Amino acid sequence: MSTEVNYMDQFGGAIETHDEVVLRMAAEAAAQGGSKLNMFKIPEGESRLRMIVQHPDAPTKGFSVPAAQFFMPINIPGQSKPRYVKVLRATDNGFKKDLILEFKKLAVLAVDEMIGNSKGAKAKELETLKENIGKGSYNNDDSLLYDFKQVAYVLDLETSKTRKEGWQVVEFSNKQAGDLKAAIKKLWDKRVAKGKGWIEGKTAK
Repeated sequence: MSTEVNYMDQFGGAIETHDEVVLRMAAEAAAQGGSKLNMFKIPEGESRLRMIVQHPDAPTKGFSVPAAQFFMPINIPGQSKPRYVKVLRATDNGFKKDLILEFKKLAVLAVDEMIGNSKGAKAKELETLKENIGKGSYNNDDSLLYDFKQVAYVLDLETSKTRKEGWQVVEFSNKQAGDLKAAIKKLWDKRVAKGKGWIEGKTAK
């Protein structure tokens, strides 16, 4: 009688196929926050960037889209400083309600009720809290207000090292995006005045 153990028979059922590994790793990546986007940080001085226009089916035209974002502080046990996680407004991505906006409504209602039951310094303190809830997050830990940015895809043309990273995501403040769009329009106006569109040789209508 043979005493040889066939390990494949005993443990073979736990071996993953290639297709199973691909599906599992994709699911784990999604659970950990999805694919990572390469962010381009605007340096001081001038930068040579190539920007990609929006997809024809995008809700806005041009090179950038508005994005409402909120930096949510998360307290981690054993650490003195919270971890900040960027959250995008859910209603901009097909959801009917946004958790932070709903929480903001409940917070204001709760503070209003406490104000009605308070007097003097306590009432004044609660009024300040209510005011801070609706203010921006700069030096304001009580803020529940979304910050608005303009987001675009860019290709850095300055260095070959950075360019190898391919298209990156860049965030502009509304003022930066406005200044950039004004500069583009100024150049466009000059081309229209010369009877040209964006493409050389085509007459602007």
